[in-house]
Amino acid sequence: MLSKVVETGMVKLNNMNNDLKPIPTLYKGTIFNSRLEARYALFFDYLDIKWQYEPEGARTVPKWYLCDFYLPELNLWLEIKPLTKKLYLKDVQAMDY
Repeated sequence: MLSKVVETGMVKLNNMNNDLKPIPTLYKGTIFNSRLEARYALFFDYLDIKWQYEPEGARTVPKWYLCDFYLPELNLWLEIKPLTKKLYLKDVQAMDY
């Protein structure tokens, strides 16, 4: 399946650069670590979902982890990551059946 996707040119894997550096971005008085995180905040606002940015750590086993967002009305912690070539290939291979 993966080879078919790459051969047909449906995806240009070379455009997914693992070396991209995040650009701090200001949105509604909050400085986000990256433009992608700021876009998610904008998206949550558009959907009228209350959000908190890096409010505190979330308990994971065996330590605490600082997630990017907490959505209090949904009691949901979110970590935002850009799509990388490695993640893309892992997802496509998982779908190969």
